[in-house]
Amino acid sequence: MAYRNTKEIFPERLLKQIQRYVSGETIYVPAREEKKAWGETSGYQQFIRERNLDIREAFIRGVSIEQLMDQYALSYVPMLVSLLPVLFLICPYRSFRDMPHLLGEERSKDYLSSLCSM
Repeated sequence: MAYRNTKEIFPERLLKQIQRYVSGETIYVPAREEKKAWGETSGYQQFIRERNLDIREAFIRGVSIEQLMDQYALSYVPMLVSLLPVLFLICPYRSFRDMPHLLGEERSKDYLSSLCSM
């Protein structure tokens, strides 16, 4: 990081204001930082988005939920979260109240399978 003389950067009026707080010392001015969403910097958000799209496409082609769980090393609940957009399109229930509790009982898997059989 190179040091620059503030006389070359700031207008005289602003320089006098800064000198009221700091004079003759080296200061660091951080770069502007825009807040990034979770996973944007590392690319993980994009990875999850693409993985979920692959899961949905495979499910539509007829790959079972159990096969997808094995292939992507996901348990039942994360797999359902990945598939929710597809399930809402192809399953005939009208609202969330019509849908059984998907996070608990084993029979909800059977119910979901019967609703979404293609």
